[in-house]
Amino acid sequence: MKTSTLFQEKAVIKIIRTALSCTLLLSFLFAFTRLQAQDWPLNRRVSLDIRNKPLEEVLFTLSRTANFNISYNARILAGDSLVSLSAHDIMVKDALGQLLDERYEFKAIGNHLIIQKRIVLLPEAPKPQKWILKGYIVHAINHSPIAEATIYEDSRGRTALTGEDGSFSLQIPWTEKGVALSVTRIGYRDTVVVLRPEQELLVTLGLVPVNEVELIPAQTVASVSSGPRVEDMRFVGLIVPARQRRLSENIMLALRKIPIQFSLLPSVSTNGGLNGGMDNILSVNLLAGYSNGVRGVEVGGLVNVNRQDMYGVQAAGLGNVVGGRVRGAQGGGLFNVVEGNFVGAQGSGFINIVGASMNGVQGAGFMNIVDGNMSLAQAAGFMNIVGGDLNGVQGSGFMNITGGRVRGVQGTGFMNIAGGNTVGVQVAGFGNISETLNGIQVGGFMNIDGEKSHGIQVAGAVNVSGGAPNLQVAGLVNVAQKVQGLQVGLINVADTMQGLAIGLLNISRNGLVKAEISGNEYLHTMIRLKSGSRALYYILGFGTSRPWGAAQEGYLAGLGSNATFGRFFWENELTATQMAWVNGHFINDLNMVTSFTSTVGYRISGPFEIFAGPSFNMLLAGQTAMQTPITQPLPTVMDEISGSVIRSGWIGFKAGVQMNLNGAWQNGGKKRNKEVEAPKEFIQHPADEPEEEGDL
Repeated sequence: MKTSTLFQEKAVIKIIRTALSCTLLLSFLFAFTRLQAQDWPLNRRVSLDIRNKPLEEVLFTLSRTANFNISYNARILAGDSLVSLSAHDIMVKDALGQLLDERYEFKAIGNHLIIQKRIVLLPEAPKPQKWILKGYIVHAINHSPIAEATIYEDSRGRTALTGEDGSFSLQIPWTEKGVALSVTRIGYRDTVVVLRPEQELLVTLGLVPVNEVELIPAQTVASVSSGPRVEDMRFVGLIVPARQRRLSENIMLALRKIPIQFSLLPSVSTNGGLNGGMDNILSVNLLAGYSNGVRGVEVGGLVNVNRQDMYGVQAAGLGNVVGGRVRGAQGGGLFNVVEGNFVGAQGSGFINIVGASMNGVQGAGFMNIVDGNMSLAQAAGFMNIVGGDLNGVQGSGFMNITGGRVRGVQGTGFMNIAGGNTVGVQVAGFGNISETLNGIQVGGFMNIDGEKSHGIQVAGAVNVSGGAPNLQVAGLVNVAQKVQGLQVGLINVADTMQGLAIGLLNISRNGLVKAEISGNEYLHTMIRLKSGSRALYYILGFGTSRPWGAAQEGYLAGLGSNATFGRFFWENELTATQMAWVNGHFINDLNMVTSFTSTVGYRISGPFEIFAGPSFNMLLAGQTAMQTPITQPLPTVMDEISGSVIRSGWIGFKAGVQMNLNGAWQNGGKKRNKEVEAPKEFIQHPADEPEEEGDL
């Protein structure tokens, strides 16, 4: 009894183990099957609820929902018949089963799903090795022929291009299973049909026109350049045969991703005639290559041409051409051309061209061109050009040009030009031109900036600013709209001076510019020009004692300040006069009179003023000047000789008349402001004007 029970227990355990093993095996097979089938369009799950819609619309909605392409021959389906579909988390094949009966079968090729009629093949005699497929590609609505459409049989790489009448012809190796024929044309929906072999088959296929947005799913759209297509570039036309370009230009997405590709020329490639439709991971082109794109590394002996995007590294002995965007690095012995945007680094011996938005580094022996947006760094032996928005650094041997908003640094051997908003620094051997500048300009000859400049300008000759610079330093001329800081130059010009100008001639609308005729005890006639501000102006002049007294001539320069009280004013001046001619002798030695003069003046009428006041004078003369001392009628208060130097001091006088050249006092600033603010009815006619009041 015990033995029987033990035997039964072992049998039960064995059965349980067997059941568990089978269950695990079935679970594994089921999981594996689901894993393998999860990408098959027929096994994807959908949920839809559609009532009384045309069959064609329902099939298109089903394909979009499950993210696959669907193709069928319009002759075998009534696309305008009304159908309904109620599907809740069911497979695509079950949903199709609700829409179509058993007369149809479904075939999945990659992400394409083809609907076709079930055909029962009868036993046939042996078939030839090849069969000829002929046909026409036409517009699905108006049946007009479609020229230059691309037809390709994917598994064997056979291709054809339709003629002007839409006709094509293909020779295909014989197969019992038939072939999947793909038809593409820009502006039409891609179509895939499966054809059974016949010795000679004639077909007509209609392409449905679609909007470009609907042509390709948004998540897989390749970059589209705003410039010319690669196929239309003259240079590409020289190395890629016309038929090969026409075949490829209809293909918007890569047909396949090829692990490795070799080519001698675009027409001699391991990818065959449709190499322009393939993406390559590793591409080696002995002379020249032509592909849809690169997702790894491409090396070319002369030229690499990509229709779409390049992600990785490209190097060519002559140059690289990319019709889309680049994410990586390019190196060309002569040139690099990218029609889309670029993120990475470029280097070439001659020129780099990017269609828009360069984010990384460019280096060219001759020129870099970016048609808008360049974030950081450009360097070229001759010139850098950006069509707007450089954020980083530019450096070239001759010139940098940016069409607006340079924020970083520009440096060139000749000239920098920025068309607006230059925030950073410009340095040029000759000149800098910027419409608006907030930073620093340093030019060997000139600097020019725009209306909103608040920076610093340093030039060997000329600075021009339409704004309000903080500092202008030039060897010759400074010109500014409004000076809030300091101007240093031989000639300084400003519309409004709120800072300080240091130079021989300083002119501003609200400043001080006066021409003076005066005399003192030793130079009876002096002509002097005063320019600057009332707080500080500069004096240049010439004086002579002829025709009175001994012949004496002197040249002077100095500084002065002006305080105005209505029509009265008070001027204090410090001048140095070199007495160059004394008693008919030219003095080639130190013979300088330093004078401090304090005069009181009165504006007699309009711009004319008279003035007079005392002066304290100190003569410092060398040995030559001592032999021909200057003539002055007043007694000295100090007279000493130390070695070969004489020092003499005396109290003198000065008187004269002067004219205000810039009209700052002619109308009176205070009165002018009142006239601007007064209503029109209170403005008096010139004949009725009262006598002018002075300024305070």
